[in-house]
Amino acid sequence: MMGLKDEGGFDVDEHNFTKFQPDLETRKIRDKEVINRRLHDMSAADMGKHLIKKIGFTWSDGTYYINHHLKKAQESSIKTLICHNKTVLLYFQSYHLMMLIAMGLSIISGAFKGKSNSMAYVNLAVFGLTLFLLIWETRSRYLFNFIPLMLIMVANGIDFAAVKLKNFYMLSAQQRENI
Repeated sequence: MMGLKDEGGFDVDEHNFTKFQPDLETRKIRDKEVINRRLHDMSAADMGKHLIKKIGFTWSDGTYYINHHLKKAQESSIKTLICHNKTVLLYFQSYHLMMLIAMGLSIISGAFKGKSNSMAYVNLAVFGLTLFLLIWETRSRYLFNFIPLMLIMVANGIDFAAVKLKNFYMLSAQQRENI
């Protein structure tokens, strides 16, 4: 139900709507009614916009929603650095963007190989997470448990780019020698 509202994140009103139904069967019926109404009210274009908004909401936060969890932590220099320093936030966001680019290269690399290997399973797991979060309630913090797989994808993407660049420059050097 929450996954179809706004950017698909947790919503207290939605939670309370379900929580305060009299019993489990009523909860299921009421939640299905709301889901069906929302799906019925959305055109294909609206659903496309909603899914794009949801992907952006999930994958654009390089802090993985840590500020929310640090609100309750006692004040410290680390908390201040992470929550209030714009340079650190820029670093997190930049690092995350570079990770996303390298992950994209990893997916492209898999498409060029045309055969299934262990890297295909890593790519598939992260793709599966993305699909799951498109359906379910989402937050960037849910990506945190997948960071090891994401880093494997990053390494694969960087390796793919390095090989392609090396081949490109080697070919260019050979062509210059032939002139």
